[in-house]
Amino acid sequence: MLPTDLQPYGSIILLGFLAFDGFLLGIAAKKAVVSVILVVAALMLATFVGLSIPFLNSSEIITQVMNFVTSQVKSGGSSFFTLPVFWMIGFAVGLWKG
Repeated sequence: MLPTDLQPYGSIILLGFLAFDGFLLGIAAKKAVVSVILVVAALMLATFVGLSIPFLNSSEIITQVMNFVTSQVKSGGSSFFTLPVFWMIGFAVGLWKG
C-alpha cells in the first residue's frame, strides 16, 4: 500500500500508527468513564430482570480470541508481540494526557 520510497520504513510507520491509535483510544477511554459505568449498570440491571444477550458467551469469546491469537502468532511471528507494546504505550499516553 505504501509508495516504493516509503516501503523500507513500513514497519516504523506501522508502529507510529499503532501508538497513535492507542493514544486516541486512551483519550476516548478517559473521557468515557461515566459511559462505561452506565453500560455496566445497565447490563447488570438487564441480567437482574432476566434479559441476556444471546450471542455473548464467555467461553465462545475466549475460544475466538485464542484462535485469533494463535493464527496471528503463526503468520506474524515475533512482530505480533511487539505491536501491542506500542499500542499500549500510546494508550497510556492518551490516558495520561487526554
